[in-house]
Amino acid sequence: QIREVVEGYHDLSDAAFEAIILHENGQILDANAAADRLMGVAPGGLVGSTMLSWVAPHALEITRQRTERGIQGIWEVDLVNAQGTQIPCECSVQQRSMNGRTVRAVAVRDIRERLAAEAEIRQLAHFDALTGLCNRRLLLEQVAQELAEVDRHPRRAGAPRLRHGAPRT
Repeated sequence: QIREVVEGYHDLSDAAFEAIILHENGQILDANAAADRLMGVAPGGLVGSTMLSWVAPHALEITRQRTERGIQGIWEVDLVNAQGTQIPCECSVQQRSMNGRTVRAVAVRDIRERLAAEAEIRQLAHFDALTGLCNRRLLLEQVAQELAEVDRHPRRAGAPRLRHGAPRT
């Protein structure tokens, strides 16, 4: 009967859109097909590896601390797939006791599309699509920032530093 439950879990988790990873003390016990695809490995390729081996170097320490302290919640973490591509992700982490073992369940969402859409919205909100010049809204925000700076440091008042073109990428 346990085998049926495990197979049912695999069917359910493989149908999920988000990657699901189970690990104990950082060692990956199981991962669904979406996790394997996200990380660019063959089916079952994540099992046995360490969770931290997939975390981008700049996020390692905070991720290690959250794991060691058993912190649960939702946060953004950059992961690195098998091809070396950095993937910004949103991770939802819960810790559970299963048969006397402490297991962390991590649901991982690739947020690259969301971040690209947010960047485009910011660009459209502040810059003219045809000329690339800042629009009135951005100009007024920059003037307000400069005036606030003058209020804080009146002796340093000088020529305003306004950006007038789109940021270069």
